[in-house]
Amino acid sequence: MEKKDTAIHMPKTDFPMKANLPQREPSLVEWWEDIDIYDKVREKSKGKPKWILHDGPPYANGNIHLGQALNKILKDIAIKYKTMRGYDCPYVPGWDTQGLPTEQAVRREKGVDRREVSQLEWRRMCGELALGYVDTQRTQFKRLGVRGDWDHPYLT
Repeated sequence: MEKKDTAIHMPKTDFPMKANLPQREPSLVEWWEDIDIYDKVREKSKGKPKWILHDGPPYANGNIHLGQALNKILKDIAIKYKTMRGYDCPYVPGWDTQGLPTEQAVRREKGVDRREVSQLEWRRMCGELALGYVDTQRTQFKRLGVRGDWDHPYLT
């Protein structure tokens, strides 16, 4: 039986052999922010036809769940695709910061019954909780690689 050369010739790259995503992810997200990737893409797309995605906002009443992650990632893919096809695709994220889901989160997390505090105090607690979760969810969506104007969201 004759011996064969079975070497695989792989391209040489700077990519590490091991992904180490939990260790590398924070620096990758920081790099995207440092190079201001969203504004760079928007600048390059300036003057092209607009394509707008009207995104229904998630409630700001807890950490993101799998459904919210899937929803946001699919919309981000659509925006990136349309951008690569020659459109100017601004994306302004938003949050629903009021209503029953927010009130339920205050009751669940703080153990407060709305009838035991003044209406003003209840609204303050709801607003504080919702705005805290806006920051939390913003960070979580950014970690998923979703590009957007995160510094100027709309809040209901």
